[in-house]
Amino acid sequence: MGEATFYLKAEFPDEEAAEKALGVIKEILQDVADCWEEWQEIRDELDKSVKERHERLMSNHPLAARFLRLPEPDESDEFMNYLAGYLEITHDVELFRKGNVLFLYDTVWHLGSWDNIAELFAKFGAKRVGWISDEWIDLASMIFSVIRMKPSRVDGGEVEKNFEEALMMILYKETCAR
Repeated sequence: MGEATFYLKAEFPDEEAAEKALGVIKEILQDVADCWEEWQEIRDELDKSVKERHERLMSNHPLAARFLRLPEPDESDEFMNYLAGYLEITHDVELFRKGNVLFLYDTVWHLGSWDNIAELFAKFGAKRVGWISDEWIDLASMIFSVIRMKPSRVDGGEVEKNFEEALMMILYKETCAR
């Protein structure tokens, strides 16, 4: 299967907001990477229904299940291909802050989409988010990428609620791991 490097840029109102989001988003992305690995392992467990495998996957990865937009299970899709393109984060993901901007990049399946990853950054306060794949890097696609970088529609109250819920889920996960 082909791979491509995806790049995301998320602009926050200020450095403090970007730093606050960095830790939480990093934890969520690690859960997404774990979810991707488990999804690869359970795809061919055909003795269990798609619904059973999907529910187990979501229960084992509550941060991914809560904060990423994922498609509903499709019983006719026995190999769970409906998740292809939605869990495109690996454990090699790089996430860092420079001023009030978070940058993310990872090498993943080349036909994936990071629309749901961009939405994740907006949920934690990014005012503008855009992403691009290195397969698309040419003048026309760079213009397209700038156009795609659209303002967030998540209000301040919802951002704070997302932080509170994510931090509680992360704390619970760490407590259970001990």
